[in-house]
Amino acid sequence: MAKVRAFLVSVIIALAHVSPVAPFYVTPFLSNTKGTNTTVHTSQSPAPFPTTALGRPPALCNAPARLSGSLALAPLGPAHELEYNGPSFYRGSQRCHRQICEMSSFAGFTRATSALTADCLALADDAAEAGYLWYAKGFADNTTVLEVRSRGTCSFGIRPPYVDVIYGIVSGWYVVGEDIAKVVRTAVRDYDAGGLVGATGMMHCTISSASNVDVQWAIFWPGEQVEAGWWTAPPVPLSAGTKASAGAAVLSAVVVAWLPVLCNISQQMHS
Repeated sequence: MAKVRAFLVSVIIALAHVSPVAPFYVTPFLSNTKGTNTTVHTSQSPAPFPTTALGRPPALCNAPARLSGSLALAPLGPAHELEYNGPSFYRGSQRCHRQICEMSSFAGFTRATSALTADCLALADDAAEAGYLWYAKGFADNTTVLEVRSRGTCSFGIRPPYVDVIYGIVSGWYVVGEDIAKVVRTAVRDYDAGGLVGATGMMHCTISSASNVDVQWAIFWPGEQVEAGWWTAPPVPLSAGTKASAGAAVLSAVVVAWLPVLCNISQQMHS
């Protein structure tokens, strides 16, 4: 019996050092310009739920400007103009040339109706140069993309990735110009097909310990704004170290839970 227990303990120790499944990469089918090509870069652990913030997020690089006029309100498509209390955004009054969002996941949605790559690169340059912090609020669901930047045929919008926490997020959802520029340039690099690009993804953005949320973004042609709200993306990426320790902890907990059962089976086999 002592040998059996020693064996089971060694199994637990070995499993605690097992790493999660290695990342995988699905090659995009760029020759099919009329289909929806979704490319998942990595296999990630489930995304953490956004932290509920108490009150408006504190100023990171600036003091938020008051919501006013057409400058602050996002241009919405015809399908959204009928909504009286739809989502809207406003920006800070000072430039903030730093990123507040961590590494993003990506999924490609490039097809014949996608935005022009040249316009999206220009949008990225504009966002990086402006460098403002953009706040978005007023979402009633997680399938409405709010356009916060546009240039020619290319639009960049954000939305909440989870519907069940929308009313608990008081601070709203937010990105900085540098975050927009980074994901747009990465999407162009990985999903450009014949001078067109379309993509979506999720990233975790933090203003303070009390104000941090998961944000889903999309790059689309304005005529795709409604459809882009239904694009799916891989969860927010987690660091390899975080995944390994979390995976080991869960695996070890499962084995420990089964330890009494295994011992009972062993006793029956030797009786």
